[in-house]
Amino acid sequence: MNEIAEDHNGETTGNAANKLRRLFTKVLAARRATSGVVLARIDASVVRPLKSLAERSAETISADTLAAAAEPTTTPADVLWHLAEEATSMWKIAGDVELFEAAAALQDLMCNTAESDAIARDRLDKLRVATGEAPTAIRLSPNGRS
Repeated sequence: MNEIAEDHNGETTGNAANKLRRLFTKVLAARRATSGVVLARIDASVVRPLKSLAERSAETISADTLAAAAEPTTTPADVLWHLAEEATSMWKIAGDVELFEAAAALQDLMCNTAESDAIARDRLDKLRVATGEAPTAIRLSPNGRS
């Protein structure tokens, strides 16, 4: 993963491994607010690729940081929206295929859990603006995973 100098709010941050750790921790915390199909999708399409990416990085994700990720949120849909924003922002900067898979899954979950189609469309439009003119490409995942 590349170094990331700013997060999606324009704040100066640490390196990419720290951002990945924070995102992964937030995803693990969000899992507790979901169930059924949404939980299964988070595990398969968000947790798995992020974990794979983290295992390739020099730093590991500490389970005891879960408590730090317990931010006040209103609904599971809002949690998924914020996670989709963060993962999409990280993907745009770092470009890792695992981040792409996680961001795409979170975007899909965010749309499926939005309070209305209008809210889902509005949020997708914001993500399109945030990613700008991302090039179309086919990328293979390391070791055929993801």
